[in-house]
Amino acid sequence: SESLNCFSVIKAVWDLLEDKGSNDTGLLELSKTFRACKTVHSVYPLALWLRAAFTTTAMVDYPTPANFMMNLPAYPVKEMCKIIDSFPAEADVIGKAFAAASLYYNYTGDQKCFEVEGGDDPH
Repeated sequence: SESLNCFSVIKAVWDLLEDKGSNDTGLLELSKTFRACKTVHSVYPLALWLRAAFTTTAMVDYPTPANFMMNLPAYPVKEMCKIIDSFPAEADVIGKAFAAASLYYNYTGDQKCFEVEGGDDPH
């Protein structure tokens, strides 16, 4: 099986998310993977949560650390790629995408859980 790099992980995650979130068992598993504060009732908030992380990070991909939206390291896109590439090739794509998005939502490491559904968007 070909190893999925960052770009292909982010490209692949949406369909996998939809498949897995099509039933209650899958939604419960996804809630755990995403460390959601409450079990999610649909897959869409998770997709939006991921999308916000990736699109905003791409917009603030500066050569210096930034903190006007979220605390981020220098070159955060490269750091997200490093996170994805640090997993074994056969690791779960959704888990890889969550880990990359966590750089955006939890770079400081102080979030115990994430308000992915109906939480207040910090932006």
